[in-house]
Amino acid sequence: MFVRNVASRSAFKIRYLKTYSSADLGSKYRFFSTGSTALIKLLQNLRIGNGSSILIPSFICDSVTSALGCCGYNVVFIEPDRNQLWPEVSSLRQVVERNKIDAVLFVEYFGFEIRGSSEIFKIFEAKGIPIIIDRCHSSLLVTDYDSRVKHKIFSFSKSLPVPRLGAYETSTRVGIEKSNLVSFITLFLVKNSLVWILLQIKYTGISIFTIRDWLMALRSRAFDSRPNINLKSLKIGAPVINMLSDQFFLRRCRRRRRACYQRLTRHAELLGFETLKLYSNDVPQAFVIKDEDSAIVERLRARGIGAYRWPGPNIPEAVRNDTESYPEANILASSLVCIPLHEDLKLLDLDWIIKILGSIKGRYR
Repeated sequence: MFVRNVASRSAFKIRYLKTYSSADLGSKYRFFSTGSTALIKLLQNLRIGNGSSILIPSFICDSVTSALGCCGYNVVFIEPDRNQLWPEVSSLRQVVERNKIDAVLFVEYFGFEIRGSSEIFKIFEAKGIPIIIDRCHSSLLVTDYDSRVKHKIFSFSKSLPVPRLGAYETSTRVGIEKSNLVSFITLFLVKNSLVWILLQIKYTGISIFTIRDWLMALRSRAFDSRPNINLKSLKIGAPVINMLSDQFFLRRCRRRRRACYQRLTRHAELLGFETLKLYSNDVPQAFVIKDEDSAIVERLRARGIGAYRWPGPNIPEAVRNDTESYPEANILASSLVCIPLHEDLKLLDLDWIIKILGSIKGRYR
């Protein structure tokens, strides 16, 4: 038995799935290759361009910070509270007063809703700062527990059987409608530019291949210092559309994951493990325990359980190298152990996990 680090593929076997068109989800999501790409595109659509300052938690994966950095955004970190995953209200107020913040990103870690969100969001609502919720761990957490949240990003590969798929959702339509006059002028200028280029090719002997080489050289110089992020939106297939649209499937996933987490919590606490408490809206991606034993993940994986630490070594380099400024993020990264959950775990699977946890504590052999 191997507890998978991805969602169950039995989603394709549920006979209750209905047929939907991609247009049904087009008004809700814009799809991209990854959640980080969706974040960059969402910021651009909110007219928050490079050079802007984005407030993000120091307890986060470096895929987010690297994407923001390579697109020219300034990252401002905020430390989590010592007793929870999210920052204190007082700390947030201080950071907002000291820095010019253009947008803020909060993470629903492991499928847990943000604790104290009402007080936290008031700080940014009062200043008109857009709040973006990172649901990359929690696309199944569909309940909107705070009306202030208008912008969300997703990484569906964490919850659904898809290899790579990100998206953003926004309830505020951002866009500028162009008049026919602007379109006419643009078309006229493009047409005349093409005619001029063709004349230059004809009378100067410059080949189309030479122009191509020039353009390739310019592109390589422009992108040499930072990775290329493909911001093109994606078209998704029918299975993904069905899974995201079928409420029977989503309810089943939420119900089963919560039941698995609650059963594991009861037994793990009896064994002496400290666990993260489950709230009413939480839809856990993983069973999370606190343990600073550096070998616990390896011991679990050696027994067929796909445990991991998040973000573990993938915490941002600036945070990892500055333990004085970011002690809490580093402690969490090295002490939280995640055991993946999915909706197809059976009682035998859960009992096996409990038995292995017991053997680590010296209770069972």
